[in-house]
Amino acid sequence: MARELLNLKAFFFRFRALATRMGSQFSPPWKLSTASTSRLKFQSSSSLNQISAEVVPNQAVLHLVSENEKRNWQLLPRKKYPKPLIFHDGRLAFKPNFLATLEMLLWLPFGFFLFIIRLIVSLLLPHKLCIPILSFIGMTGTGHNMREKSLVTQNNISHTVCNHRTLLDPIYVSMVVRNPIMAVTYSLSRISELISPIKTVRLKRDREKDSEMMEKLLSQSDLVVCPEGTTCREPYLLRFSPLFAELTDEIVPVAVDYRVSMFNGTTAGGYKFLDPVFLLLNPVTSCTVKFLEKLPEEYTWDWREIQV
Repeated sequence: MARELLNLKAFFFRFRALATRMGSQFSPPWKLSTASTSRLKFQSSSSLNQISAEVVPNQAVLHLVSENEKRNWQLLPRKKYPKPLIFHDGRLAFKPNFLATLEMLLWLPFGFFLFIIRLIVSLLLPHKLCIPILSFIGMTGTGHNMREKSLVTQNNISHTVCNHRTLLDPIYVSMVVRNPIMAVTYSLSRISELISPIKTVRLKRDREKDSEMMEKLLSQSDLVVCPEGTTCREPYLLRFSPLFAELTDEIVPVAVDYRVSMFNGTTAGGYKFLDPVFLLLNPVTSCTVKFLEKLPEEYTWDWREIQV
């Protein structure tokens, strides 16, 4: 803090010296008079370079915005951003105005009761009974392009790779497939591991050990992998590990998306074990699982090794 104050003090001394040199009395930048502002606006390029060098030494060019330019300012559409904006924080999926907040507070007692029912149903009942009951109490799911030929491999074992929206992604994939599936994740809390209705395995972020483990698991049962390693609720794919593509040439990509009514099932700053809790607290949750075509052999790791 002391260093920041010294830097700020040095900045004001530079500005004061420059203002004195230009023949005007010193005042803070937000309190410049109209005359001082006009003098600053109509300086030559050499004066602007002098301002840039002395007041803001880390900047190459200093541009002074006029009032006419400010009047023409408009919000930039999201599709025109130079880089994607990923906002991934906060549990609330609605604007917290008075009525919406009151509705949330009134819903919470019923939501906790519904959370317990949903958890018990998903843990104790088979898929044939679990799916219709969960749909009746507000947790719906839809599977698109569910083709048997895309899920059948040479060993009758599928290696499914999906994007990572919430911790429940592998569970929804398992419900759509109607078969027990083993999930492989990079980070999973003990509580989430205990309440998961499917078997989960945590990777150790060691390339050799993880590769051996995944090869062993893939030879035993169906496997679903979330290679991003972390959840993201925005419509983007984060940087992911290519390890899944080095194990087999039988890969089925899956796209998962959610629609929630009150709480987001994931957040950047928060306890990960609360992610499924908040997702199950929603009055209505809709998940869409879209199976894509199995990757051609020429796009797989084994094929590239053969060609080389």
